[in-house]
Amino acid sequence: MGLFVGPASVRVGAGTPRAVFVEDLRVSAKTIMQQWQARKLSHAVALRDLLACRDPAAQRYWQFVGAVSDGEEQAEYRRGMSVVLAKTPSLLGSFRGHAAIDLWQRQFEPPEMERLLRFRPLLLRGQSRSGKTCKAQSLYGIEDTLLVNCQGLKDCLPSIRAFQRSVHKAILWDEISPAQVCANKLIFQSGPMPITLAQSACNGFAYDKWLYGVRHILCSNMFWLVAEPGVKGGLSAEDSEWLQANIIVADLEPGEVWFVRKTSAASMSQSSRVTESSPERPSRVGWASLPIAQ
Repeated sequence: MGLFVGPASVRVGAGTPRAVFVEDLRVSAKTIMQQWQARKLSHAVALRDLLACRDPAAQRYWQFVGAVSDGEEQAEYRRGMSVVLAKTPSLLGSFRGHAAIDLWQRQFEPPEMERLLRFRPLLLRGQSRSGKTCKAQSLYGIEDTLLVNCQGLKDCLPSIRAFQRSVHKAILWDEISPAQVCANKLIFQSGPMPITLAQSACNGFAYDKWLYGVRHILCSNMFWLVAEPGVKGGLSAEDSEWLQANIIVADLEPGEVWFVRKTSAASMSQSSRVTESSPERPSRVGWASLPIAQ
């Protein structure tokens, strides 16, 4: 129910009742806001009445009510997400360790980090529903990991405008493709120079990020590091060489998943191990002993 009176049916004299229209009772935007602030009007009704009142002051109230509505909706999403995520440990149990992950993390620890000017991303591969994303989020915590969805963007990347160095310890690129990495190598190298993103002819929406030392985690069901001669849109030999030289790969054995349920915690000691590099499943474990170009 709003604050406006619409058409009504009235009895005129002693004759037959007939329908007449009573002009809407106009109220001020201030009155509508007072009722909304007292929680007597919903967001939707307040917005409707602000539009109908044609009060010159209604515009700023309209914007404020809309902003509050959007903020409360986002807060409700976050509360629901927190409830679901709180169940994750009991549903999945613990996560498997992996030698390649340990190796990748060491480059961000002193004194190793202090001598590096570029860093390598981590790639978690595995079949669907194997827990790749949850495993990646568990490394630094959900709140400290910015999750972005890379699907359907061809060789473009999703926005990371929300990334904040003071908040996030890692960026998780979910369902990323080799083409997206190869087209944006500077981002995944986490070098010392700022990077301009979302560029266009006029750069109207461009923004800069300083990603030095930022941890990049890639998750994908299908992420091949080998060249595919003759395949349209496949990797070139140069891109294949770059990917194999710059990405640390953590693979699972066939049929394994990244989480270990409580009933099978004993199998943690038999978690995946780093294998020798091969054209099908290359593993980048020998890089730690090699100096990185400064």
